[in-house]
Amino acid sequence: MFGTAQTQTSNPKSSRTNGIRRIGFGIALAGFFATQLATASPAAAYSYRTLTGQPGGVAVVPQVVAYRAPAGCMQVWLGDHFICVPVTSKALGHATPMVINRSRATTGTQYISVQHRIWIMDFATGRWVLRGRTNTYGTLPAGYSRLRLSWGGYLTAQTAAWSVDAIVTWKNAAGQIIGKEYLDWNRGADYACGFRNCVVNYDYGAILF
Repeated sequence: MFGTAQTQTSNPKSSRTNGIRRIGFGIALAGFFATQLATASPAAAYSYRTLTGQPGGVAVVPQVVAYRAPAGCMQVWLGDHFICVPVTSKALGHATPMVINRSRATTGTQYISVQHRIWIMDFATGRWVLRGRTNTYGTLPAGYSRLRLSWGGYLTAQTAAWSVDAIVTWKNAAGQIIGKEYLDWNRGADYACGFRNCVVNYDYGAILF
């Protein structure tokens, strides 16, 4: 049985550099943004590790997909009135929900949160720089074994190389942390493109558009 999800998302931005995700990014940009649609393998190849306690684990880890999402409208004057022309923006998200297992630490109600972290490549230094975070939440009542959590809508118009990781946290009914797990979409198979002028980098686990 599945619990209930409450998707509350925010996008605070940061420019902090993370040395853990340093890479040597020896890729020529020429031709990248004129590439035809590139689609990654359906099977995600993410890596993970336990950070603390008894995390329940993530049963289904979907790919990170670049897609176009609604971003409001542009007002156009037609001589006697305005019309709204829909505008889209590039976005990152999952095409299907994550499926998160219950922690074995307790049989009671559990609260689960997922913090996705969005990284951008600084080509001048060859380092990943933290660009933003989004948080989603869900409740797993007693008697329920799994929770579905959706993630999407991180909008960005910037042409760049992007990478994603996440921290999944399990809490008991009292709000105490009973487990925490780190997920890293760090291989090409973890990413997919949903529009032209986008390419998956199979060497470093990133998506570029």
